[in-house]
Amino acid sequence: MAALVGKTHTMSSEDVQILERYRTLRKRVDEKKAHVQKLKAKIGDQLEQVSQLEVAARQARNRYQSLSIRHGVGGREGDTSGVDAGKHEVGTTEADLVEATTLLCGLEAELPKMRSGAFDAAEIDSARRAAWEVVVRDLQAQIPEGLDELIGKVFAATLEFRPQASFPVALASVCPVELRREQCPPLLEQLAQEYSIPL
Repeated sequence: MAALVGKTHTMSSEDVQILERYRTLRKRVDEKKAHVQKLKAKIGDQLEQVSQLEVAARQARNRYQSLSIRHGVGGREGDTSGVDAGKHEVGTTEADLVEATTLLCGLEAELPKMRSGAFDAAEIDSARRAAWEVVVRDLQAQIPEGLDELIGKVFAATLEFRPQASFPVALASVCPVELRREQCPPLLEQLAQEYSIPL
């Protein structure tokens, strides 16, 4: 069967704006999500670093304590260079730990702020519904002129030999194969590409 040729139509500027609003809103939402995920990854890396520094600081303190006992820093004379080096190591690792922990706290404090700036789900859903309503109107505008009259005639003629028939029987003459819900996703993907809007 040859494809039906739709009538010439032009989308209104209002409908164009509705589609563009949804595109823009979804783009901002996706960018926000990407930033949140990036921040989460940084927090994860920083947590790992803090964990490693905690271990290093604990080991340095244990070594320093062991050296202090061994060399009798409390009263016995002797070479304390090893003890001094151990003390320096403890100071360095603890300073690194404090710095890493401070950075972690800053990153964790930033996460709620970034999430709070996210767009309202109801606003996004409203924009999505409005965009798909525009798509439906645009598709309806492509229906060939006279098709509604033709379907009406089919319905009227059908009633003459099937008095109990419903209007969908006439529609079935145009689309004989009933479309199931599970068949819609590929069509939606095609429409999303054609109208440059996200699903």
